[in-house]
Amino acid sequence: FCGARAGLAGIAMDITVLGVEELPAHTFLSVRYGETRKQAPFRTGEAFSFPAPGKAADQLPKAFTVDVFRKVGSKQISLAGITAMGGSISEDLEIPSLDIDGMPLKASIGASLQAAAQQPNGGVSPTSKEAASRARKYMEQKGVQPILQEMFAQLMEQKPQDPLAWLADFIERKRDEAEAAEGEDEFLDFSQEPGLGA
Repeated sequence: FCGARAGLAGIAMDITVLGVEELPAHTFLSVRYGETRKQAPFRTGEAFSFPAPGKAADQLPKAFTVDVFRKVGSKQISLAGITAMGGSISEDLEIPSLDIDGMPLKASIGASLQAAAQQPNGGVSPTSKEAASRARKYMEQKGVQPILQEMFAQLMEQKPQDPLAWLADFIERKRDEAEAAEGEDEFLDFSQEPGLGA
């Protein structure tokens, strides 16, 4: 099930699935070696490579841990446009179950971009924060964020040959839907019209 290989700066560890029998569908293997954990589909030939921890051979971990998980649901969340939305998104999800009779899973998930290197003052510049805050506030007030997320998600799912034409059509459809919804909300009073009144 495993083997070790020599690394340039010490001893690295390769752990490989040599054989597996009668696994249920959508099964994943999680392997922890030292302080590092890696996951992959549980199947014959799947390999996990752990870098050399920079320790002498007698200080290497004496064991590794294997956990087996089964995927119960799956949904892809688009990150397209996250920078335009202030670097973060949140979404209420209904994740379809992979079981035939399974109930969908409901969750609220957030994602945010984190700067790799901070500025000398220890954070993002005040003007960047203010601009992101103004952009987020505007998009929330106008209801733009869910539309952009839906648009980018569908664009990535459909991958049209002419993405600009597809984007224009999507926006036009959304405008028509919004105008139709506004028209439904208006109350038309026909009581004063000839032949239609009381």
